[in-house]
Amino acid sequence: MTPSRGRLTAILLLAFVPVLADAAQPPGRLFVLQSLRSDFNPAILERDYVDGMALQIGWSDVEPQEGRYDWQRVDQMLAQAQRRGKRATLHVLPLHPPQWLFDAGAGEFRFTMEMRDSPMRGREMREVLPWDPVYLDRWSKLTAELGRHYDHNDTVQAVSVTAPAPEMALVGGIPGTPAFEDLQRRYNKEVYLRAWTRMIDVYQSALPDKIKLLAPGIVLFDENFADAVVDYAHKQFGESLWLFNAGLRAGGVPQAGMGHGHINDILVQYARHGTLGLQTIWNASDDPNNRMRGSLREVLDSGLAMGASYFEVYAVDVLNPGLQTDLQQFRQRLPPVAVH
Repeated sequence: MTPSRGRLTAILLLAFVPVLADAAQPPGRLFVLQSLRSDFNPAILERDYVDGMALQIGWSDVEPQEGRYDWQRVDQMLAQAQRRGKRATLHVLPLHPPQWLFDAGAGEFRFTMEMRDSPMRGREMREVLPWDPVYLDRWSKLTAELGRHYDHNDTVQAVSVTAPAPEMALVGGIPGTPAFEDLQRRYNKEVYLRAWTRMIDVYQSALPDKIKLLAPGIVLFDENFADAVVDYAHKQFGESLWLFNAGLRAGGVPQAGMGHGHINDILVQYARHGTLGLQTIWNASDDPNNRMRGSLREVLDSGLAMGASYFEVYAVDVLNPGLQTDLQQFRQRLPPVAVH
């Protein structure tokens, strides 16, 4: 099912820039990250260089009990954006799933977080395997509800395709760790690929009018797994597919230095004819572990060099008086996202 690299190149060359349902309003380009669980400071949406809000939403936030959906807080945040003439991207995340999912029979995967620069390093984690049938069934139902609520909401510009896994890589899959070896034993490529095609169909059915952000990633040691997923997503989403990466730092994204750099190649190649979105890996205002590996200006310039035209930055940077000039100037330099 995996296409040749030449075939993937042809697919990417044929990619078009997406169209919004509200074609009179072009897509926003610089968004500020906001967690649904965090206090909201209206000042982040009052900066003239900010086009919108990238809202991070946990599963338990909107489905605290199985089948009981609560969109009230999301609606409130979208109203804040709408009043200020801003747009929103919705990142509904399946990480740290609710207890009721496991009670319903989803199989758990426990591991110790060993990613060196992760804020969660050293913690015991419990996730669900991304091909688990109970998980896929319940997430499909949640996505259908998401679409019923927001597919025709003009404030919502885009949604992330975060299932089966937000960045495609298997959570906990750090080479050389016991969790990685456990995942290798459990992993079946065809099963995982079927999970991805199923979820892509679910998102397209639920949210046909929205831009869909998809983050290619390395699966265990397989850099080419993403080829088949991007291929299928382009067939189903068409002009609504934007590729995405949440790890932008000075010099580019981490995947550029992993394996043969194939994931980075996919992103850069897609940006030549489609739309690439990038989120900074951290914030520049409080970065004791140097995750950004440079100044905010250097990080954002690295994104421009990759060809990206949609960016997400942290709220603390938007509120930092010392970064206002950099952000304003960066917004002015952003290439337009074409619509037709």
